[in-house]
Amino acid sequence: MLLCCHGYSWSISDLSDVANVVIALVNIALAYYIFFYQKQKDQESKIASSKLQEQNIRLQWFKELIIQPHLGDINTFYVELHKLQGMITSNTLSEEKKIELSDFIKEKQAGLRKKFVDVLHGVHPQLYNDVIDNLDNLTDTLTTAIFNDGLNLTHSPTYEKEIGVKIMYSRNDLISKIYNYKGV
Repeated sequence: MLLCCHGYSWSISDLSDVANVVIALVNIALAYYIFFYQKQKDQESKIASSKLQEQNIRLQWFKELIIQPHLGDINTFYVELHKLQGMITSNTLSEEKKIELSDFIKEKQAGLRKKFVDVLHGVHPQLYNDVIDNLDNLTDTLTTAIFNDGLNLTHSPTYEKEIGVKIMYSRNDLISKIYNYKGV
């Protein structure tokens, strides 16, 4: 069978040859596309894997060099703050006693800051700021409660509500911030 087109006659074998050439060109183009697409995907995968490995290394160093050595300091800080209940011996505190209690809180916070918190600044400034905010808010809250003459802090439920629970929330928030650090 012959087909005519602009003076050329095409046989089925000629059309078959042209179709084979077209199929071969499409296959080459597809192979080229797949090769470069896969190469790009492999490169992206390597970069992601490298970043994940770097993040895991940072987290491991963070845990071993910062958290583990200072976990005792963190716990000691909060245990020391709970000693406030025994230091409040009267339902009407003198100004000297209020200042003494406030100084006690600030001294304990300064100790934790020197031992643990200042190290965080070099590791992750945002985590450092979050921890500082946590501790500053706790110090302010406890100092405000101590200087509030309307509170009877020798009454156990009042103490727990105004001081004990705030210390516990601060500790939980601090641990949460440390736990949620992703090494990025």
